[in-house]
Amino acid sequence: MKRIGLHFPRLSKLGLWLLFLLSWSTGAAWFGLHRWVRIAGEFGEEHSLWEPVLIRIHGGSAMLIMMYYGYLLGTHVTVGLRAKRNRLLGLMLVSVIGFQIVTAYGLYYIGGEDFRGVVSWAHLCVGLSLPFLLAIHIALGHRTSRRIAAAKGHMALGATTTAMK
Repeated sequence: MKRIGLHFPRLSKLGLWLLFLLSWSTGAAWFGLHRWVRIAGEFGEEHSLWEPVLIRIHGGSAMLIMMYYGYLLGTHVTVGLRAKRNRLLGLMLVSVIGFQIVTAYGLYYIGGEDFRGVVSWAHLCVGLSLPFLLAIHIALGHRTSRRIAAAKGHMALGATTTAMK
């Protein structure tokens, strides 16, 4: 049986991780500044001047992540589904990232203040949890890969030993 590869190039993986880190950190920093930091301005308290910079970086990195997301849907996800490995958490990640895309669109283009408040909190909570879900998915995937490799090594060792008898 032909080996089904779930890995993607190291440089692509590094780029994706850096983009996730950039998007997560700028989103969290923007939220912290927006929620708790005010500066003295000409007309009283104002939001930090860093807020627009952070949200632009956050949005730009999220757009690049969406390109990776499309790539992963067409490669890693389809192969993972066929291999029947780490499906539940993988599909959960696909759903969570899809949810983040839809809520980001909603925050930017749809609704009034009530809608925006609910969607904003949902986007924040799910977004803050995303690195943890990703880390669990990666750890389980590596554990499964090691277990499969060990089983194949054991089978190969057994085949060699049997052939020697």
